[in-house]
Amino acid sequence: LCPYVQQLFGSVTDRRGFYRQAEVSAERARSNMLPFKFDTNELAGLSALAQTQQRADVPLRSRKDRQVVGDGFGGESCVELTGSGKFFPCFRSLFQGDHLGVEFALQSHEEMLQRHGLLHETYRLKGHAIFPLAGRWEGLIIDDYFVISREQFGAQPLNTFAGRALAQARQVYHMCGVLGSPEKDVEAATKFKAAVAEVDSSLEAVKDRKST
Repeated sequence: LCPYVQQLFGSVTDRRGFYRQAEVSAERARSNMLPFKFDTNELAGLSALAQTQQRADVPLRSRKDRQVVGDGFGGESCVELTGSGKFFPCFRSLFQGDHLGVEFALQSHEEMLQRHGLLHETYRLKGHAIFPLAGRWEGLIIDDYFVISREQFGAQPLNTFAGRALAQARQVYHMCGVLGSPEKDVEAATKFKAAVAEVDSSLEAVKDRKST
């Protein structure tokens, strides 16, 4: 920062429950099966039942691209599991006991933002990497996206890079159906916490320094 004439503005958004919102393949979901079984009539009207019955009617295809058809985990037919009319519930999201869950969540969140122009490598803060000297910075810690920008003293918050990036991130989350708590977001503030750092670049702080 140039002393007395520049400030830092920061925006932070938290996508709570991000693990539960990350969808996994049907084969991966079956590895998170619960020991409780239900009859067909108990599940009537549920989309999970309709999807399972639909998959049972489709013959197994040769495995090609695992990103499209899933891992398979042995390639069992749904017919073998559903022929008895008994169904076991499975978690169709990242299971909290999955040791790779953090990596999956971070990677999916990262790709979603990058595909829409955020988390640019020029501005991104990363562990064990050189600190970027661009005057604007972005970071991602699993479900927390934050952005910090260097602006002229007295800049309008919503017109700062921190304000515009937050607005863009919210549009991406809305378009992709990723839920959060917008009312808890930090919107281009001059006093904020991000990645364990606490920043005070308020007008009062700048004026105090300016008068000494």
